[in-house]
Amino acid sequence: GSVGGDSIRRIRDGLTLEDGPTAPAVLTIIESGAEQSIVELTIHQGRNRQVRRMLDHLGHPVIMLERMSFGGITAGKMKPGDYRELTSNEVKMLKKMINYK
Repeated sequence: GSVGGDSIRRIRDGLTLEDGPTAPAVLTIIESGAEQSIVELTIHQGRNRQVRRMLDHLGHPVIMLERMSFGGITAGKMKPGDYRELTSNEVKMLKKMINYK
């Protein structure tokens, strides 16, 4: 359905799911219709099926989910099932994020 102001506010404030509270997230509506909406959701933690559970909690079950980036690494124009080697800068960035020497 249409994702409205209350859902946006609750996502931005953080929700309490069965395994505890979520950190505040950023929800941007890309397209909204009476039967379905397309949204972009930015989270800063990655618990099991978190995006699906957050939206389901608000009565908006996820039909399709596409991860756009992870840890600063973006998918770009890759198709589902594609993969690529990380650049040396991406590896350095990931190691820095986890304090790997």
